[in-house]
Amino acid sequence: MGDDAKASVGSMSGGAADNVLEQVLRAEREAEDRVADARLCAERTIDAARTAAQAVERTTDRRLEAIRRSYGQQTDALAQDIAAHAIDETGTGTAPVDEEAARRAALRIARRLVGLPE
Repeated sequence: MGDDAKASVGSMSGGAADNVLEQVLRAEREAEDRVADARLCAERTIDAARTAAQAVERTTDRRLEAIRRSYGQQTDALAQDIAAHAIDETGTGTAPVDEEAARRAALRIARRLVGLPE
């Protein structure tokens, strides 16, 4: 406290000094209450943001899984078409066709066509 503040508090009567002290304590309690309210509000905001982020994550995971399944189905369908075409074209030759090798080759080609790794 500065000298002026000490002098003004010192010149107050006992009741006036008590009144100032009560005001200071009340202001301090109100400030603590506001800080506690702000912390609670911040925690609620963080919880809501976390919940929203988890919902977005679940939605994204479901979409990615659906895309993966779709690509898998497209790959299988293309592999079957390519294998059938390869067997039709090579079936007229004299050498026997290794159907498993044709299926693997068709699957590799189909995966390339839809952008998946072999």
